[in-house]
Amino acid sequence: MITDKGSPFNSKGFDYYCTEENIQNLQITTGITPRNGQVERIHRTLIPVLTKLSIDDPTKWYKFVDRLQRILNSTSNRSTKWSPFELLTGVTMRNREDLYLINLLMEEMVEELQEQRNQLRQDAKRNIQEDPSRK
Repeated sequence: MITDKGSPFNSKGFDYYCTEENIQNLQITTGITPRNGQVERIHRTLIPVLTKLSIDDPTKWYKFVDRLQRILNSTSNRSTKWSPFELLTGVTMRNREDLYLINLLMEEMVEELQEQRNQLRQDAKRNIQEDPSRK
């Protein structure tokens, strides 16, 4: 598990729990986004999906976490070409697919990629405009 060095993850109780459950806790520096960028990226996808799923009662967002996590864990990763479940177990997860949930998740992932692409293009344009050799 990757956590920051915040107080909830530095307690003796949490250390004991991790030891008992055979969990390796890798701590990163609090507030250093590049190190926890993966977590930040997944949160930018999950939060809007959970918001859409719990639109009728926002206080019940947690009821959708299990289904969303199952779909996310069975979805192939663009970088690795395998799902997290396959990397952990060596087999493909077989689950009942929730097409609505899959579509919401994919829409958010596409939107996130488009935002990243647009940001890259804006940065490139600014770099070109600020290039002293072009003046």
